[in-house]
Amino acid sequence: MPSYTYSNRVSLPRAILCSVIIVAAARTKEGTENKKPTHENKPNIVVIMTDEHNMKTLGCYRDLLEDKQAYPWGPGVNVETPHIDSLAMEGALFANCYSAAPLCTPARGSFLTSTFPSTHGANENHKEMNGASITFAQILKDKLGYHTSYMGKFHLNGYGKDPSVFGASEKRSFGFDETKYLWNRGHWKYLTENEDGEVQGYTYEAEEMFLNQTGAYTTEFLVDRALNFIDEQKDSDQPFALMLSIPDPHGPNFVRTPYKEMYDHLWVDVPRTAQDVMNRIHGHPRPKWNKIGTKVMNPGDVPQSQMKDHIRKMKIQEERQKFYRPIFGMVKAIDDNVGRILHKLEALDLNDNTIVIFTSDHGDMMGEWARDEKQLPYRTSAGVPFIIRYPKQVTPGTLVKSAVSALDFTPTILSMVGIDVSNYAFEGTDRSKDLHSPEKLILDENSLVFSADTWEGTWASCMTSRYKLVLSNSEMPWLFDMEKDPDELLNFYGRNGYTEISSKMTANLLHAMDFYDFPLRYEITMLDRPVCYEADHLLDVPRLKNKSCSDLLSQVHYNDICNNDEVRKQCPIVCNNCGEDSSGYILVNTKQTSCVDVAADLDGFCVEEKVKAFCASACSGYSGME
Repeated sequence: MPSYTYSNRVSLPRAILCSVIIVAAARTKEGTENKKPTHENKPNIVVIMTDEHNMKTLGCYRDLLEDKQAYPWGPGVNVETPHIDSLAMEGALFANCYSAAPLCTPARGSFLTSTFPSTHGANENHKEMNGASITFAQILKDKLGYHTSYMGKFHLNGYGKDPSVFGASEKRSFGFDETKYLWNRGHWKYLTENEDGEVQGYTYEAEEMFLNQTGAYTTEFLVDRALNFIDEQKDSDQPFALMLSIPDPHGPNFVRTPYKEMYDHLWVDVPRTAQDVMNRIHGHPRPKWNKIGTKVMNPGDVPQSQMKDHIRKMKIQEERQKFYRPIFGMVKAIDDNVGRILHKLEALDLNDNTIVIFTSDHGDMMGEWARDEKQLPYRTSAGVPFIIRYPKQVTPGTLVKSAVSALDFTPTILSMVGIDVSNYAFEGTDRSKDLHSPEKLILDENSLVFSADTWEGTWASCMTSRYKLVLSNSEMPWLFDMEKDPDELLNFYGRNGYTEISSKMTANLLHAMDFYDFPLRYEITMLDRPVCYEADHLLDVPRLKNKSCSDLLSQVHYNDICNNDEVRKQCPIVCNNCGEDSSGYILVNTKQTSCVDVAADLDGFCVEEKVKAFCASACSGYSGME
């Protein structure tokens, strides 16, 4: 039995959770004051959000890592981002910021409202956000008279809205005054505006139409309009807030010339983490939250005996190069255009009185762990860049290593302009005190934040600056120690010295799953390591080098092999060593359940295969008959 009891885990006072992650969980009502300041005494706000952005493509984030982690695609395979890096040098960089849900729609809703997807309603991709949701823009507009604008991809007005329609209705503007250049969904690569002001989007197949045109590529089109907006506001007596949502570097992986050819000299290697997963060097989480193979990383049907040869072929595969190189070009185009915005603010003498934020909705694994895109708890999927510059409040070169959430943006930005955020039901934390600190290194090791798969409900996770706990409906608990294992390859759950941190993080995550209604709470989820669990890694046993448990099934004398205690321990299914009940707990029907509970109600529990595997002895008497 573990050294703690499960009742101790779930009976922790909610104040422990709240003190770590929430400043407004009391759900107090919105205040009513309506001050209207002048332009001079309230800062302007420019938020630049990219889409599906791997942090390792940014120089300021690579600088925080060892070379092995900073250059996963090989030495020198990178893009320089001097303008985004300058924001970090002149402001604050958050090293451990996580999306509330690493998927476009729920992530964006949480960023704008500081509420989890269960609250704002857009918990699936393309699902619309609740009309009653209040964004930071609405509060800035109502409380302080800000003039607000949203440009670019929105993705919160539902699947049914025609993606060719630009602009938002008054009922669905969510506090943004200007929405002409807002569109709901679609990753348009080119945009045009005719003499009547009508905006039209085009996919990358329309490249030939735009070869001799400038300013039509979407990133540049949007930045051109952003610069016009800033010009128009410079003499206004209102402060402005601009949200610029650039749809790159999300796929399709295409960028205009010359960015299109700019990185053809790079040779993108297969990341070490992908090779580790495919070669099964260490144990790895199993489906569903770690399915192997998407897009060009597709080793799923390759026999293990042929995997090393498959990886060698992938390394020289031209298709992979054509897939990944344009991502670097898109990032370079973004950085150049961020530079245009910064130059405009400087030219208009608005630098000192403008808060500039650079972030993304979620990450892109770009081949690490043999996966592309997002929707998983790994850092380059759930982690996002977050940089903020404001000379009047933020000490240049500040590095915040505390774990923070994209949910924290709204209360932080509102607090920075003088709004009392305690009057709102935010589910994120005001981090402005970190930005006001004279210290350049901010690290709160107790800060804990959450991220979850809110669409399929396959996993939920909590993170500190060092640890990450993942619970899932298809796997035992995983605890990553990102200090000892920055590649996120090893499971420290159940190891000596990790019991206390595992207990605390499990307790907090279970509270969050219940309080924020994460879909995983309705799934059957192991909360402790089961007795019957086979190692996925290659066995370090004499005579069995480069063999896994599944390989033993093909061994003629595998019964003799199972006489080895280590083999029996690591391969209990193959060695027919699965008759015991697991100590610990499993989540069933939102309740934490032990095998003692199962034994008392076989018909209520043992119908489920996961429960039978977890409580093999208790369920051995279950007949399956009504």
